[in-house]
Amino acid sequence: MVGSSDLKIPEPTKTLSAPSCIIRDASAGVATPPAAKLGTGKVVSIDVDAIAVRVARDNAVINKVNDQMEVQCTSVEKLHCKEDEYSIIVANLYANLLENLASSFHTLLSSKGTLIISGILLEQATQIKRTFKSYGWFLKHEKSLEDWVCLLYTSPSPRDS
Repeated sequence: MVGSSDLKIPEPTKTLSAPSCIIRDASAGVATPPAAKLGTGKVVSIDVDAIAVRVARDNAVINKVNDQMEVQCTSVEKLHCKEDEYSIIVANLYANLLENLASSFHTLLSSKGTLIISGILLEQATQIKRTFKSYGWFLKHEKSLEDWVCLLYTSPSPRDS
């Protein structure tokens, strides 16, 4: 999808009440416009790929959510924000990167927040779940489609990892 700057997102059928959302892996702005349209408030989309960032910005304009979105070419580790700033984090990354970021996600996510991680191959899911459990994350939902897995976690409490 990177390189496609004509992604028009349909209007949502319901809204969310989350004050802020961060999406790691801009992926041409596929997930970010729907998050903004669902009423998440401030949406930050980050990617380390400058082309993906440019296309995500273009798609924000196409979908008329550019005022609600901030798209940055950076990594989670270099993102400048307050602790507990985000109520939703969506990360579509390789399994090893997700494991490395388990603690960083914990710092960024609000105490009642939701973490959605994807980009996980079916054979990697057990190890990912083991890693996130070791950081105190609570697995709320798991969804698989063919060879891919998506995991939804709630923030660990108390914050001691």
